[in-house]
Amino acid sequence: MRKGLIKLVKISVKLAVLLGLGIGAWYAYQIYIPVEEDDGLGELPTAISAIRDITMSVEAIGVLRPITIVEIKSRASGEILEMGVETGDFVEVGDLIAQVDTEILDQEFRQVQADFENALVRLEVAENQHERSRALFGEYLISENDFESSEQTFSTAQGQLLRAEASLDLARERLTDATVRAPSAGTIINKTVEEGQIIASSTNDVSGGTTLVQMADLTRLEIRTLVDEVDIGQIQSGLSVVSKVEAFPEEQFLGEVMKIEPQAVVQRSVTTFPVLSRIDNAAGKLLPGMNADVSIVVHRKPGVLLSLIHI
Repeated sequence: MRKGLIKLVKISVKLAVLLGLGIGAWYAYQIYIPVEEDDGLGELPTAISAIRDITMSVEAIGVLRPITIVEIKSRASGEILEMGVETGDFVEVGDLIAQVDTEILDQEFRQVQADFENALVRLEVAENQHERSRALFGEYLISENDFESSEQTFSTAQGQLLRAEASLDLARERLTDATVRAPSAGTIINKTVEEGQIIASSTNDVSGGTTLVQMADLTRLEIRTLVDEVDIGQIQSGLSVVSKVEAFPEEQFLGEVMKIEPQAVVQRSVTTFPVLSRIDNAAGKLLPGMNADVSIVVHRKPGVLLSLIHI
């Protein structure tokens, strides 16, 4: 009886030990095996993707400048009585630029106008005399010499009227020229004279006359950039241009390539070619003289799926 009890205890202890070992093994498997599996495979990489346009550009720098600068001069000479503009003003066609003193021109115009009116009266008198002479000559009451004399007087009066009319038109034009107006819309970029200054005529002075102001259309600007000869083969007229200036670092100003100048520029053994582009400035933010970074888009691939951020 006692031996049977001892044997039962031994069997129970062995079962308890085996059960403990089994539970420990299962617990270890749950903890350590997944870690080993994770270490073996690692995390799968993921990324956020989006559809974007891919562009390839040629970068260059340059200085913005007006496409065309117009010098405004006066055909009349004399003292400037009034300047109607200041530097930076925007003018429309016909706006007053300057008014030149017209005192002498007014006197000349009145004199020429009086000559014209006298020529009209002389022509009227000569015409009446010629008509009477024609009638008298038809009735053989005057000689042929008298008739030809009246005809000559009438013809001379006609010529005098034409000359007086031409002189009147010229005097009127000179008087009009004393008022200088804007020939086109644009912005005054430089003013070279002030009120009270004596200016020379642009038509009578050998130097070409005095420049009153310089104006330009700033709604489109031109930029001249130097492109390396390695990249110049990719550049052609009509390519899109994106420019940036330091004054507006977050904005892009669009334009297009106009032409490539054929003469190379060599600086420090580096050969480049000048490329002229025009930039839209309808908003008026860009000013002549600003430095600009230019990107000439040579290739563009729209709608490409790109990986943007790795997680």
